[in-house]
This record gives sequence, C-alpha cells and structure tokens, in this order.
Amino acid sequence: MARANGTRQVVLGFLTWKPMSGYDIKSFVEQSVSNFWSESYGQIYPTLKALVDEGLVTKKATVPRGERRRQVYSITPEGRATFGEWLKDPVDPAPQRNGLLLKLFFARQVGEKTALDHVQSFKERLARLSEHYEAIDKRLAREHGGKSDLAYWRLTLEYGRLEARAHLVWCDKAIAVLRKLERNSSKKRRPRRKR
Repeated sequence: MARANGTRQVVLGFLTWKPMSGYDIKSFVEQSVSNFWSESYGQIYPTLKALVDEGLVTKKATVPRGERRRQVYSITPEGRATFGEWLKDPVDPAPQRNGLLLKLFFARQVGEKTALDHVQSFKERLARLSEHYEAIDKRLAREHGGKSDLAYWRLTLEYGRLEARAHLVWCDKAIAVLRKLERNSSKKRRPRRKR
C-alpha cells in the first residue's frame, strides 16, 4: 500500500463516525485532535475530492431546511478497508522540528537573557496547556462518559499531559543552567578593582 498522507487518514477516520461535510470534519479536528494534529480547509477539501475520485468516499449534495447547499461525504467499504489497513501499519516517527531547541542551540550568539526569556515563555505556555488538558478531561468525562472510544481518547490526552510535564521539568533545568551561565557571564564582564 502506498504511504498515505495524514490528511487522507484524518478525513477517512472522521468519516467512519458518520457522513460529514468538509466543514464538519474541520470542526471535529478542532474539537478533538487539534492538540496533536492540525488540518486546514486547504488540506481537507482537495483530499475529499481525491478520495471521491479514488472511490474511497462518496459525495452527496444536501440542502438542510433554511441552509445553503452543502456537500456531505460518506466513506465507502473500500475507504473503510483502506483506513483499517493504515491503522494496522507500523508508525514511522516523524522527525521533530522544534524552533525553541534550534534557537537554544545557537543562543550563544545573543546571550543568556534572550535564551532565558524563550524558555520562560515556553514554560508559561506549558502551564496554560496543562490547564487546558485538565479541562478537556473533565469535558470528556461529562459529555462522553459512556462512549467506547473514551479510553482511546484519554490515552491521547494522557500522552499530552505527560509530555507537558516532561517539558516543564526540562524548563526548570534549562532555566537553572541559563541563570548560572548568566551569573558567570556577568562576573567575567565586571572590571577588576585595582588594589
């Protein structure tokens, strides 16, 4: 099977739930997997067209009462089989691209204060993200407590929580190192007093 891009799999995956429009799929992405996966309308709509052309999805025009015409897509048995095969394929770890780490790698060029500001800003975002994860967990329990998918959804949430905690630990260590470097640099810059 040819290596499929992630957008195809996201679209097929959400269509296993029920028929949806491109707008519906984008909304579900934002409500569910956006903490670890993003998709734009510019990715979703061309993918839907390609999936229809391949016979993995069908398209039907609908006009709900009081709304404008929209296209609703449904997964075909072939699409469901393709998605199932992808779920069974081994996961290729994606190469990590981290702007913070790249800037830290070259931070000697600008000094400790700038590096420290970047790490502290990252730490603040992580604290907000941790609060966000807690809110998601409460919402999942409240709105989806009886769903069989809940255990799987919570596994992805727990991954995010633990990753955020690990990053927070790293931030504390990085801040300590950068503060020490900052102190050492300021000692070197101070002129010595003559006796």
